[in-house]
Amino acid sequence: MKENAKRNTRLRKKLRVDEFKELGFEVSWKFPEGTDNAKIDTIIDGLINDVIEVNALGFAGGGDLEWEGIVCTQSIGQCTDEQRVTVKTYLEGQSLENVEVTELFDLWWG
Repeated sequence: MKENAKRNTRLRKKLRVDEFKELGFEVSWKFPEGTDNAKIDTIIDGLINDVIEVNALGFAGGGDLEWEGIVCTQSIGQCTDEQRVTVKTYLEGQSLENVEVTELFDLWWG
């Protein structure tokens, strides 16, 4: 099948292409050495409650002092650069180290 062949809606949705493409981004950061668990929990809770949930995003990841994960929308959709900046701004405002937020990429084909 040609790459640019016309596909019906069902196939486009199944392949997660065109209007069904899902864009997300990766994040990583490090808590300073000696950060206690209560402080880590407070910052992660803030990330989830004040940034991820209110923007209808999802976060899959984890860590201890070093964290990494992926951010995407809660339903089929595309994250925006504004959402990337919001996540990055929150993390940088928490006195974390090595905060990195990637560019948007196709979660299925990127």
